[in-house]
Amino acid sequence: MVEEAIQKSFLAEFPRELQDMVLSDALLANYPANSIIYREYEPARIAIVLTGLIRAYLTSKEGRQITVKYGGSGELIGTPALVGGPIPVCVQVVRDSTVLVINPAVVEELGKKEPRLGWRVAEEIGDDFCDLLIILGENVFDSVQVRTARHLLYLAVPSGENGELVATLTQRELADAVGSVREVVSRILHSFQSEGLIAIKPEGIVILDIGRLKTITRNSQR
Repeated sequence: MVEEAIQKSFLAEFPRELQDMVLSDALLANYPANSIIYREYEPARIAIVLTGLIRAYLTSKEGRQITVKYGGSGELIGTPALVGGPIPVCVQVVRDSTVLVINPAVVEELGKKEPRLGWRVAEEIGDDFCDLLIILGENVFDSVQVRTARHLLYLAVPSGENGELVATLTQRELADAVGSVREVVSRILHSFQSEGLIAIKPEGIVILDIGRLKTITRNSQR
């Protein structure tokens, strides 16, 4: 599991010797869904996601949330805090996850000695910045309906014997993810359900028509 995730991560392009140096005192950690693994302005923490799904989000003074990044298998989380210092985000586990926690001091030291590694970390930060701009654009220009459809598609995973695509989260959690309130998202979900796009069940939100949901997200970009 560790090897497979590393080959998906930023470390894949480096020789084994450098990989081993970066991971010299890394630790495996398991987190259940809904765990908070990084809080606002805490010291830097870096990890590679092995399994599961995590999200980074911002919180307003009123308590509303907006997701700024999702991280799945092979993705690196925490680099902005390493370089820029503590940052105002929280990181939450969406689905039960296993992560490989890397010593940030090791990455910082090696990044200063190994230009390839330092540049790769910079690229990771650049990718996060670009993703943040996209998220900003979505929340400024896209409707809540579009954002809801996009998050449902991202979060849905095969479940059960028939392989139904299910997003296992509450309407409140979905509202937090898209930066809205539960009442608005609830109306949108019931509209999707009446149109046959989804089914709202106790186990979660079942995707019935992935094609039409994708159409909703694509139309927003034209």
